[in-house]
Amino acid sequence: MSQFGGPGGALVSGRAYDHRMYVEGIGVNEQREWIIRNSKGRKFVYDSAAEAFGELDEYGPGATVLTRRISRGMFRKKPIEDWQVVESF
Repeated sequence: MSQFGGPGGALVSGRAYDHRMYVEGIGVNEQREWIIRNSKGRKFVYDSAAEAFGELDEYGPGATVLTRRISRGMFRKKPIEDWQVVESF
């Protein structure tokens, strides 16, 4: 148990350090990423499910909406799970 009230603390340079406080402090958050993949395999990125499904008809037959969870930090993003097909909104 760390001095911050839970497990996960470590001693770094002679002072207590809690990993959870560091991760939250640099602005890492978890969110969803949305894309449309057309029949040729080309991908188009969208901000939300509503926006992706609203544009789906413009890409013709065979186009699908995909989503995945990502962890986004200040300078990079890391996928938490693989792409999954979404049938409806």
